[in-house]
Amino acid sequence: MRASTVGATALAALAAAVVLPVGGATAAEDTQAPKIVSVSAPSIVGLTSKGATFDVTVRARDNLDIARVVVGLLDTKGTYAKPVGFATERVGGQSWDGVFRARITMPTKVPMGEWQVSAFAEDVKGNRSTGITTVRDTFVLKYATRIAGLDVTPEPVRKGSPLTVKGKLQQAVVSGWAPFANKSVAVQFRKAGTSTWTTLATVRSGANGVFSHGTKAKAAGDWRAVHKGDKTRAKATSKVDKVALAR
Repeated sequence: MRASTVGATALAALAAAVVLPVGGATAAEDTQAPKIVSVSAPSIVGLTSKGATFDVTVRARDNLDIARVVVGLLDTKGTYAKPVGFATERVGGQSWDGVFRARITMPTKVPMGEWQVSAFAEDVKGNRSTGITTVRDTFVLKYATRIAGLDVTPEPVRKGSPLTVKGKLQQAVVSGWAPFANKSVAVQFRKAGTSTWTTLATVRSGANGVFSHGTKAKAAGDWRAVHKGDKTRAKATSKVDKVALAR
């Protein structure tokens, strides 16, 4: 995979990332570099008019406490692209063998497509892991979509009576959000007490982005809507609307 000299220089400059809690093994003299065990980013990130914010998790291991973990991004050309800002924190394990989370913020004017994620760790003695620009994971940056205002009516509903699932599919544009017309939306139901979502119907959004599905209530449970996205638009899942049966 590609590695960038520009990336190496810029990432080295970022070595002054947030210092993490210290506690664990110590040694007067140590030259062993920390090891990056794994890096995990979302497979798809949605970009809005305000940019994109997402988490990357890094597992790092060393014989001393790890003082810093830095995550960097390489754009579609393999060139390091500095995020607007991020904060790193340990969310699992120990300070010498743990999982660290980096909150990545990307600006609005960045290229769409596959991005590469790199990371390095530094221990309390200043030993730094090798392969600063080694690609550890990738994600695809797409324009965001969302399903707003999902509502199931009436609530509660009598078993066997009609109910309507309604919402609005929107796409990210420069000014904010706009209707996303003539796109498929899956209407899904999860029966109370179960964990499986079932697609009951697939409908299309209208000119104003609104979609609607009418059916009959068969059981109490949760409703949601899902737009699967495409090559340039990210997937969207609505909030869950819980519907009880009337007595």
